[in-house]
Amino acid sequence: MTDNETTGRSIFGARRALALAVTVLPLVILLAAALALGPTLGPTLASHWSSLGFPDGYSGTWSSFVVVAAIVVALTVGSWVVLFRVRSRGIARIWVGMSVLVAAILALAWAVSAGATASASQPKHAELGWGLLALVAAVPLGAVVFWIIDGSSVPDRSERSVAPMPLRPGDRVAWIGRSGSVLFLWVGVVLMIGGVVLALVLSVANEAGEVWIAGAVTIIAGLAVISLADVTLSIDGRGLRLVSSLFRVPLFRIPLADVSGVAVETIDPLRWGGWGLRFSGSGRAYVTGRAEGLVVGRTNGAPTAITIPHASDAASVLEALIRR
Repeated sequence: MTDNETTGRSIFGARRALALAVTVLPLVILLAAALALGPTLGPTLASHWSSLGFPDGYSGTWSSFVVVAAIVVALTVGSWVVLFRVRSRGIARIWVGMSVLVAAILALAWAVSAGATASASQPKHAELGWGLLALVAAVPLGAVVFWIIDGSSVPDRSERSVAPMPLRPGDRVAWIGRSGSVLFLWVGVVLMIGGVVLALVLSVANEAGEVWIAGAVTIIAGLAVISLADVTLSIDGRGLRLVSSLFRVPLFRIPLADVSGVAVETIDPLRWGGWGLRFSGSGRAYVTGRAEGLVVGRTNGAPTAITIPHASDAASVLEALIRR
């Protein structure tokens, strides 16, 4: 790696840290508004406004909060994944900038509606007033992230051809490797903490039903993401099998008879539908980021991609088993 490349990565690391801090602001705004205004809010929220600034639509206070919070959390976590895993900074700045913009608009819209409702004797008497101008603050947040992230890109890694491992008649061979990402662990922990926060906020509003639903769904989602933080790939005469190392949950299996070929490639998350365990038009995939991995062709279905260290060794063993 040249000195210029090292300096470029260092600068991007500092910009990325600043961008990460900005992506959290919409969630902070939303939670701060809920905690500050929650005790004064009733079950109904003025949520839609006419051109004159008077309410013409209403929704459940905390049910609307759960929906907005879930979207903001998803956009925030998605921004983190893009900042850490997308190698194209041009794509990252557009994706994260738009995510922060949408998250900020949703968070500020709920906070402004909650503030107007809390200051009125009844939701139907609420007045939007100057609160509409608060939504303008969402634009600078998205623009700041867009400016922070440099638009240049890190060069892609080159692909390599792999020769099959030489086997004699009667030889038995197997390969076991592990893959994963600490980011999945942190995302899962954040989701579970978010579920607890939602439950606490809704408990203050005495909406037990929504507490159980929101908490259970968020915690289950967090556990699902955590299960992808560490996986084990095994290849032997039976085929290929990927399981969660933490919970021993099988993720997918490909019988050897269904394998038509294998290649070592740089796995592109955008091609395979994103990060984590993916099922898209391109096929199945376990993706931890833009990194080297296996692409396994199948005779009875779409290909399967797996980002895994030492992918060439795994491909060599699998190719030898296929040819035999």
